[in-house]
Amino acid sequence: MKPIRLEMRGINSFQETQSVDFLRLTERGIFGIFGPTGSGKSTILDAMTLALYNETARKSREYINSDGKELFVTLEFEVGTLAGRAVYIVERGKKREKDGSIKSTINRLYRKDGSGEILERSGRVNKAIVDLLGLTMEDFTRSVVIPQGKFSDFLKLTGSNRKKMLERILRLQEFGELLTGRVKRMKEENEMQLYGVKESLEAYSKLEIDKLEEFKNKLQASQSRLVDLTTKENEMRKQLESSSEFWSKKDSLASIEKMIELSKSKDKEMEALKNRFETAKKVKEMGPYVKEKREANEEMASIIIFIEKTKADLKNMLESKLKLEDRFKEAVSKREENYEGLLGKSIEMRHLMENEIKRMKEIEKGLKKEEETIEKYLQEMNSVRDSVEKREIGMGKLIRELNEKAQTLDALKHEHLVLSIGKKLLIGDSCPICGSEIKEFAFMKRDESDQAKVMMDKLEGEMKTLKKAFEDQEKKNTKERELALKLEYDKEALNKLHKSHLEEEGKLLSRVDEVFKGRDPEVVVKDLKLEMKELLENEKNASQNLNIINEEISGVRESLNESVRAFERNKERLRIASKSLEKEMEKAGMMEEDEIAGFIIADAELQSMETRYQAWKMQNIKLNVQRDDILHTLSRINNFGNRNDFEKLKADFKIVQSEKEEIHENHIRLKERIEQMERNLETVIGLEKKKKKLEKDSDLLKEIMELLRGNAFVGFVAMRHLRYIVKDASVRLLDITGGRYRLEIDSQGEFVICDHFSGGARRGCDTLSGGETFIVSLALALALSAKIQMNRVNNLEFFFLDEGFGTLDKDVLDIVMDSLERIREKNLSVGLISHVEALKDRVPVKLVIEPAEPGISGSVIKMEYM
Repeated sequence: MKPIRLEMRGINSFQETQSVDFLRLTERGIFGIFGPTGSGKSTILDAMTLALYNETARKSREYINSDGKELFVTLEFEVGTLAGRAVYIVERGKKREKDGSIKSTINRLYRKDGSGEILERSGRVNKAIVDLLGLTMEDFTRSVVIPQGKFSDFLKLTGSNRKKMLERILRLQEFGELLTGRVKRMKEENEMQLYGVKESLEAYSKLEIDKLEEFKNKLQASQSRLVDLTTKENEMRKQLESSSEFWSKKDSLASIEKMIELSKSKDKEMEALKNRFETAKKVKEMGPYVKEKREANEEMASIIIFIEKTKADLKNMLESKLKLEDRFKEAVSKREENYEGLLGKSIEMRHLMENEIKRMKEIEKGLKKEEETIEKYLQEMNSVRDSVEKREIGMGKLIRELNEKAQTLDALKHEHLVLSIGKKLLIGDSCPICGSEIKEFAFMKRDESDQAKVMMDKLEGEMKTLKKAFEDQEKKNTKERELALKLEYDKEALNKLHKSHLEEEGKLLSRVDEVFKGRDPEVVVKDLKLEMKELLENEKNASQNLNIINEEISGVRESLNESVRAFERNKERLRIASKSLEKEMEKAGMMEEDEIAGFIIADAELQSMETRYQAWKMQNIKLNVQRDDILHTLSRINNFGNRNDFEKLKADFKIVQSEKEEIHENHIRLKERIEQMERNLETVIGLEKKKKKLEKDSDLLKEIMELLRGNAFVGFVAMRHLRYIVKDASVRLLDITGGRYRLEIDSQGEFVICDHFSGGARRGCDTLSGGETFIVSLALALALSAKIQMNRVNNLEFFFLDEGFGTLDKDVLDIVMDSLERIREKNLSVGLISHVEALKDRVPVKLVIEPAEPGISGSVIKMEYM
């Protein structure tokens, strides 16, 4: 993991947005973060872990800046994945609620190149971070970003906890629970397969595979019998085919002769059908003339009916016209009588509404506004009074405090005067007050005179401050009293104006009640308008209805005249059609027009009649031809016996066929069973081989499960890695301590220190001093980070240390720094957080944190280069 950029706002002492460019900061391998205690150095680690794991490195719950309510951190970092290097951005936002709790507002993780999914829930983001880095929060703060108080955690971890940590950060799960689970699944699958094989073998033992030779002999006998029956069937088929043709022709001849007799019985019916459809064809040629006459008759009848109906409608319309004329005269009369009076009354009331009522509404709005202003004045006056009362209480307290401090100051002045005089006198001098010889001092010691002077100066300063505060409060009280008097005056003036407006509103209300009789003015005027509108609409509607009825009467009269003219035209059409039809009837030999109706047949039915006659005629011809053909065939076929012999031959042939089919089916079943038995025999042989292999695998998997019991194998692998880490840490430790200390692991898997300056004596890590613990923990942490670095998917390219340098002397500090500087050759950047001045000259790139100025700004980050 390689950090690129960190941006933060509102976390701990960082009030404004500050950013850290890690690309520039780490380009020379080692860097430092320096600043006074409390300036915010460790907050940089808090911001990184809050962005990655949603909690601070120091596990604090009060990490939002006290002058703000929100914080925001974003970290851009690069990691190695199976697909290559990728840059991710993680963002976190927090907000302090009114009850003091902290609520998440932003949780977001995404790739900078825009590919992949954007994760936006805390749980999903946290899980994705652990998957990307391969480290939990605890692992990260023990081996990568090590905050204050966490540096020696890995050194102090016991066996089981250390093994679990190594399993996570070195990805040893495949040798632990994952491997155990995989072996367990393989063992269960092997047992299931072995059980299935045994069940199959038991099933095959019941299938009589040992009778295979017996079934083969039966198959051979069946084959021989099948050949004999096939030969007999072929001989009988030839004889049956020759005899069958003769008797089939005889049956066909009898059937055709019956059909010929039946057809002859329909001769008269078919001749009548022929005469009917031929006459219908002639009548069909008269169709246009019949249709023309029929349509002329129908149209004449329709015109007569329409003329009669139109005359009746015209009569009704004339009666309606008289009624509408009466209604129009009545509407005109009502409009002339009432409209002018209503119009005058409406104008008068509208004028009243536009002036008095409008003025009254304006007064109501003003009254409401004046009431709101008076209420506001009252609230302001109450607020001013409360403020003055509170301030006067505070001023009384200030006066009491001033009196107390004045009394104390007088006492101190007296004491200081006595001490000042006493410092100038000696034993044997005369007292400046009583003149007697001084034999001893009854007052305080001489050095206490200076203390009294300091206390006097301090009290005088406090009294000046209190006096100034009192004067400031007095000025504010004076201003607020003046404001209260002004508000009282404004309120009285507004009350007078409010009273005059109420009187004017009362007069207007009386005038409105007098005119509108207690009704709503707008409703009254609206009713007048509706009444005037109704009068005009009634007159207009009556006029429109009268015009409509006149137009309808004109249309009906025109329609009646047109119908009379159409009647005369159709009368001539009927005469011509009747004469043409008479001529066509004479040609067809028909005397009466009524005869035509019996021969008017639809085209489809006419076609059906003719088709039926032609089909009957063609059937007669076909049946006669078939009968002649059969007679000719029978004359040249030899007959074998009589009808009974033919029927017996057919029955015998069926018996032979049935027996052959039965034997053939049994032959097929027997052959299939033999083939199945041969396959089963091969399967049994294969199952026996598979059984032996599965039993061997089962024994082997049991042995492996015993080896993996209790997660022992992952402990073995973790211990191998730990020995490698301890070996690397020992090389660093020997270098840092000048060959004195070497780190080892005892038989119980615990860390021990070998002291070469004490003859190689071994002792527990809990016996180390603070400085020694720091050096050993540093060597171990660097070795652990180097081991993690060997993971080519999630490389750790970053190591951050926040403690311990203050416990080292100058020589050891130089050795430690030399060791840290050499890490640059291994592509691992190291960051140091310290207030030790001696480190500044050894660090090529550094972040300098300027502490926050209360009420002005938060902490500020600056980057410096050597």
